[in-house]
Amino acid sequence: MKKEMLISDRPKWSCKIMNFEKDWEVRRKVDPNFRGWVNVYCTLKGGRLLELLDCEQRYKLERECDEEDLCASCDILNGKVVARYYCDDIYVFDIQDPRTWEDSEFAETIMKHVGMTLEELHAYVGDKKFYAMHITKLQVFDTPKNLCDFWNTKKGVFCQPITRAPQSYCFVLGEEE
Repeated sequence: MKKEMLISDRPKWSCKIMNFEKDWEVRRKVDPNFRGWVNVYCTLKGGRLLELLDCEQRYKLERECDEEDLCASCDILNGKVVARYYCDDIYVFDIQDPRTWEDSEFAETIMKHVGMTLEELHAYVGDKKFYAMHITKLQVFDTPKNLCDFWNTKKGVFCQPITRAPQSYCFVLGEEE
């Protein structure tokens, strides 16, 4: 078994990943040496993910649910692990000088990759170090997974099924390749 990462993302950011609208996932904390699969857990709060998805993704997921469930609630993706991607690199940004945010080249590069405005990014990370995980090999799950489908790891040894979403991220046991 390989070690994978499980991250928590609000619906807006999960949606941007699933719609291929960003190729960097911004984090305030993460293991900068990690390379491997990252599973995306869509939080319960922050809007309904299904309503945010583009038509193709929505159709694909709606086929998996009966119409009555969809009409009763569009929360079928919230509180689930909805996708995974391979992180092949992590970029470290250490903003020491607040004027960096005013640098148009920096702003252009960041906005191109993170799917957020400069104001949103600055509000999230402030003037501190942050990380950008490179998103490759995106796999949107046809059937979202439950947290309990993932097992926590502690120094590479399985511990127990995940019952609560991680605050930011945690490591889990991965599937055999």
